[in-house]
Amino acid sequence: MGGEPDLLSRETVHRLIGALNRMFQGLQREVEAFVLAHIAGMPVLLVGPHGSGKTRLTKAFYSMLCLDGRPLKTFSLLLKEKHTIHDVFYRYDLPALMRGEEKIVPLAVDAEAVFLDEIFANLQVLAALKDFLEERLVDRFRARWLFFTAATNPRNQFYETLLDLRNYADIDRFGVAITIGNRSGAKLGEIIYEMSRERGEAPLGFRVDVSNLGEIRQEIRSLEVSARAYAFLTLLCHSLTVCYFTDLRDGNSRARIDKFMVLRELPCRYCRYGQNDGHFCSRYAASPNRLARDTLMLARAYAWLEGKEKADQNHVVKALHYTLPHRLYVIDDKLLERVPTITCVAERCLEEFTGLLAVWKSRQWLQMLSHAILNALYLKQEFRDVKREFWEDPVMLSFAEDLEAMVAERRPRLAGIISKLSDPQLLAEIAYKADTALRRAAEERMRELRGLVEVTARDIAQAGKLIKRLLMAGAEIDEKTLEKLSSAIKEGRSFYTSGKGFEIRVVGGTMIVSAEGELGKAIRD
Repeated sequence: MGGEPDLLSRETVHRLIGALNRMFQGLQREVEAFVLAHIAGMPVLLVGPHGSGKTRLTKAFYSMLCLDGRPLKTFSLLLKEKHTIHDVFYRYDLPALMRGEEKIVPLAVDAEAVFLDEIFANLQVLAALKDFLEERLVDRFRARWLFFTAATNPRNQFYETLLDLRNYADIDRFGVAITIGNRSGAKLGEIIYEMSRERGEAPLGFRVDVSNLGEIRQEIRSLEVSARAYAFLTLLCHSLTVCYFTDLRDGNSRARIDKFMVLRELPCRYCRYGQNDGHFCSRYAASPNRLARDTLMLARAYAWLEGKEKADQNHVVKALHYTLPHRLYVIDDKLLERVPTITCVAERCLEEFTGLLAVWKSRQWLQMLSHAILNALYLKQEFRDVKREFWEDPVMLSFAEDLEAMVAERRPRLAGIISKLSDPQLLAEIAYKADTALRRAAEERMRELRGLVEVTARDIAQAGKLIKRLLMAGAEIDEKTLEKLSSAIKEGRSFYTSGKGFEIRVVGGTMIVSAEGELGKAIRD
């Protein structure tokens, strides 16, 4: 593996992951997620006890990378409470200031690979981290980082931090959180041996040149995501966010609320859905936006590594094991006693949600929603039946309400969409099922596609001229039909007849002729 470093590619990422796996026994899934999150450009948080290998993993990874053949510019710091942003991101050049010049000495802002250990030990640095990660700015100085890793000990009786890990506004800025636990059992001897001979350095001669990192990240971002994967993630995020508070103290009065907008604590203990073991919505909460964004990004990275053209539901579930745990809030304290680690809680949440999906599927929720959407679009009918079916399911009830509001908002645009359709079967279905306005739009579009011309005659004289033109152009209408037609116009009765290439309708004494081809030209002229 000696010689010039290889450019970043799917093959070199596989080799990089393999090299790290040999150094960090028992962490195959964690190492893969760690590398792919970095390749995708996501800020990574490592959570684990002291001595578990967080720092060593980060330094080994950084040392395997180079840029145009040179080592990456790195910045690494073990944060303490005494540190300020000028110890981390940049500091002012004092001699220059004494000369009246504003000049800085860049620290983390100029680094291409950053590692901040004990990230929750310093609130001031943590506050500045928001712009550093999201906007790539500190004050007015542009950050250059390509890879960012932070590390912390877990929040439990063995460790103290200034920041509670439940401060979700701060922890949500990390794209993924990967737990690095102490390994035990048969692998422990190998781990001890590896740690005695390796101090976080890369295997001799193995380097990956990341000068094409931008191209690889664009390649990952451009991957599609399957409709099933989108639906799974959408329903999960909705289930973790929505709350249909049904107050047992007030005659089961209902109020739909955003879990993260409550004034104090969530009122699940007073809600009918929070009783006994409670509904899924009364056990878990997560803010959806960054969770969805980062899950899709990591899912795409997994698909890219496998050489797939599209990320599927399995990739999304795999990604959720690292994008969900640090964002997941457990509402039910009893659950924390049964499932004490953040990784186990996230796995339990995903298992319960999968079970909830199975229940919805058994009740044919997708078919019911599809039918309700079509009826609401075509006939202005409400989602009454589907809401009645899921009245005792707060998640699906609120989802149906959201769909109902979306359909009501978009229905006025449907007539404009119909005028652009080209599928005769779909147009015929709309013309058969829809209400008056949409039916007319569909019929008009069908006539347009067939090249139909429609002309109206409002009295017997105009009707006679139109019939004469049809007959001269070759329309076949027998005398008996002509007599019935004339009688219907004079008496104001309804009448209908058709032949090859034409239709004639009489409504209230008015005759409407629709014709195509040469017959259409004849009546139009």
